[in-house]
Amino acid sequence: MMRNLLILLVVVTGSLSQTVETPVDDVAVGAEAPEVIVAPVVAAEIVKQKYTVGIIESAPYAMRAKDANGTAIEGDGPEAFTGFLVDILKEMEDVIGNTTFELEWATKGYGQLVDGLWTGIIKQMQDADFDLGAGPISITEERKEVVEFSNAITGGIGITLTVKEQHIKLESAVDMVFFVVRPFSFPVWILFGLSFVVFAFAIFALNKFHPFEHKGKCEEGKSSVQEAKALDLGGSFWMAMTLCVLQGFDRKPRSKAGRTLFAIWGVFVLLTIILYITSMVEMYRNYGRMTRGSLATVEDIIDSEKYEMGYIAGGSTAKYFQKHADTYPTLNAVTVDNLADGLTKVREGNYGMFIESDMLRHAGSLKPCEFAKVGHNLNVVIYGFVLHKHKSGGVVVENELKKKIDDALLVLQGDGILADLHHDYFHDTAECPELPEEGNFPRAALEPATIPARPLTPYEYSGAIVLLIIGLVIVTIIAVIENMYIKFKNRPRPATRPTQEKLIEAEEGQALNQTAMTEVGDKKPEEEEEPKEDVGKELEPEDKVEVKPAASEETAGIESRATPAPVEVKS
Repeated sequence: MMRNLLILLVVVTGSLSQTVETPVDDVAVGAEAPEVIVAPVVAAEIVKQKYTVGIIESAPYAMRAKDANGTAIEGDGPEAFTGFLVDILKEMEDVIGNTTFELEWATKGYGQLVDGLWTGIIKQMQDADFDLGAGPISITEERKEVVEFSNAITGGIGITLTVKEQHIKLESAVDMVFFVVRPFSFPVWILFGLSFVVFAFAIFALNKFHPFEHKGKCEEGKSSVQEAKALDLGGSFWMAMTLCVLQGFDRKPRSKAGRTLFAIWGVFVLLTIILYITSMVEMYRNYGRMTRGSLATVEDIIDSEKYEMGYIAGGSTAKYFQKHADTYPTLNAVTVDNLADGLTKVREGNYGMFIESDMLRHAGSLKPCEFAKVGHNLNVVIYGFVLHKHKSGGVVVENELKKKIDDALLVLQGDGILADLHHDYFHDTAECPELPEEGNFPRAALEPATIPARPLTPYEYSGAIVLLIIGLVIVTIIAVIENMYIKFKNRPRPATRPTQEKLIEAEEGQALNQTAMTEVGDKKPEEEEEPKEDVGKELEPEDKVEVKPAASEETAGIESRATPAPVEVKS
């Protein structure tokens, strides 16, 4: 009876003491009870709780450490692991206390749902092969149905495409020259050259044959010899050239036809320059030369026949493209087993790999700086630790380890330790410029058949040619009208009948005036003598003789009409 009571006491008190009892045989009634010897209480040793962690090898999250010779350490010993997640687990050991995480390599991949069954580390967590799963494991709704996830380790990550970087540049001065003339096709340059020659000869012809131009006016003394020579054949070509470079000309045409041609050539040159600049900008944009502003998109790479595309088999990236197969119908994925194999294929060229942006950030930061990013991230990904989902009677039971890890992550995040570790592994170790968020892969690296860079064609240039032809027709019409006007103005004018009659009348009037003057001069002398007392006496108005001067040729006709009869002399 006493023994049972002692055992119960030990159980209730949590085995605070150990009891040593002497076996008692049958005790006679009334005999003394056997002596009970109680051992002294000894403090129990505190033992750390151990958890096994299956960790996926993926730089820089979990990597094999290297010895002093730079050789990767094999095995699952504590010294064999290094990386971003490894350091996080060490920090959590200190935060949680009395906890040890024993790491093992998880070699079966990330895990995906195949015919209703999970593979990879998700399957291992279902089977409780590990207490905790670690790696760049994306948190998805499908996975959360069979396993539990901790709080997010890192965020702002997304699926992105990486290919081998291509440096597009002009190799020589010859390439530069050809690139300058490439905006126009060869027939367009021929058309422009012919237009240049036609304009120069048209200006020369107008100056030589048009009476209103400097050469014609020079013969009349209204223009200088220098002005006449300014638009000879050489000067005409020089005028065409100055307009091509949008400069002025010191001797402009004088006739209306010449000035009209001058204006039309100026408009033609302006249109040509606009078309050239537009085509040049398109060439720069398509080839991506001189600037990195023209970047390829994910769709450009997928549609290109130059690249194979792929991703890691059995991961969340593979699941993403399965769900979005309609968005990328031409994607024929060539999968790889792990990140290292995929990056090796990318380095070989002509292979594009879809990976999470943090993985690319780390791989692209290491020399020899071979990786380029294509476009923006396709989605948003969050990483977390994986835990076994406990159930009792079909009801999910809280996982105590999950609570410890979530609390530890909150502490590490609040103290800035997570941010510091992330910066250490993804920024401080960078040996190359950081890849921009929008990507840095130029379109020019793709096949020209995929991204064409077409020069301007004669058909597209025909509008300017038609304008020049119409202008030449208008100039010709104006020149003809000006010549006809000159001929009409300088035509000989025959005398008319009324003019002849006026001349005859003028001659008759002049003859009559001369006869009257003669009669006055032939008077007798006695008739001219007057009494002395009358000398100096003013003649009466009726005695005055009206003598008119001889009419000039210009006024003969007018005076003859005024005095058609001979003059009468009164005594």
